[in-house]
Amino acid sequence: MTEALKLEVKEAEVSEYHNDPAVLFVLTAQSADSFLAFTRKNMNKTMLFRVDGRDMIKPPRIVQEIPGGRGVLSTSNMDEAIALAERLNSGNADFEVEATREWRISVISTQTVYLGRVEATDEESAIKAAIAELGINKAHQLRLIAQPVE
Repeated sequence: MTEALKLEVKEAEVSEYHNDPAVLFVLTAQSADSFLAFTRKNMNKTMLFRVDGRDMIKPPRIVQEIPGGRGVLSTSNMDEAIALAERLNSGNADFEVEATREWRISVISTQTVYLGRVEATDEESAIKAAIAELGINKAHQLRLIAQPVE
């Protein structure tokens, strides 16, 4: 499992991003430097932002280094954006980012084999994502295998 990078927010404000409610954030100078190094190290991976242990929706793919310590968190609605901005501005939010990797999923039953791919931070998360995506419940007699894609 990759190590999550803890970030400190200097300022957050409610906005829109591609016509969706969002929160624009600015990191402290130290967090901005760490975030730049993180994006440089994890090029072409997906970033998973987490606030107070909750994964944020629409995780972005890192396509270039991100200098300046600025970013955008998409939200489901304006009320969520307002609450998130308030939480980040409080200085008490546990705000972190983690790089995911692609996992190849094999689901094997007595009659069917499914092969697919999911983005996740570790094997357990990859299997959970596949279970959710496929609508598998514990009554199914299946074996799931998750292997990282290099």
